[in-house]
Amino acid sequence: MASIRLRKTALLALVLSIPLGASALTVSVAPAEGKDYAPPPDGSGSPLSFLVSGCMTVLFDSGWIVTDTDAFRGAREAWNPGTNGIAGAKEGMVDYVVALYVDWAPSAYHKGTLLPAAVAYSVVRVSDGKIIISGEEKGTSDSEEASTHFAEAASAVGARVARACAAPLRTLAMGGEG
Repeated sequence: MASIRLRKTALLALVLSIPLGASALTVSVAPAEGKDYAPPPDGSGSPLSFLVSGCMTVLFDSGWIVTDTDAFRGAREAWNPGTNGIAGAKEGMVDYVVALYVDWAPSAYHKGTLLPAAVAYSVVRVSDGKIIISGEEKGTSDSEEASTHFAEAASAVGARVARACAAPLRTLAMGGEG
């Protein structure tokens, strides 16, 4: 499903850019988290979508075509940023993948609320799987405020990750080497 959405989004962006003579960098956000945080059928659980949304908003506001993939759910040791989301990105003609792995921590203030403790990230060139940059962003400190507004807290961490990735992506978009 995500692969079809990814292809449609990338194709639409490509078609729209041709008459305008523009070329835009296409970036896909490939999130990952521990399988224990997968949302249960009732829809509660991991606030991963808020973190991804914060990341995508910053990348989009930077002028890039942005899409996302389905989340990888598994142990951090099993996560490989060089391959996570790459197959779908190749099909969708995406240039770079921002691969994220989120470590969640339960809040002491509200039972069942998760806050991002840390986010490991990598920017991966789709054409050859080369990891351009890697890093880790600290998450949100547990507080009554963060726990009450967990969606905003997760979104803010995603935005910080995107800003960390934006400078290298901007260099690559301008023809710089990666």
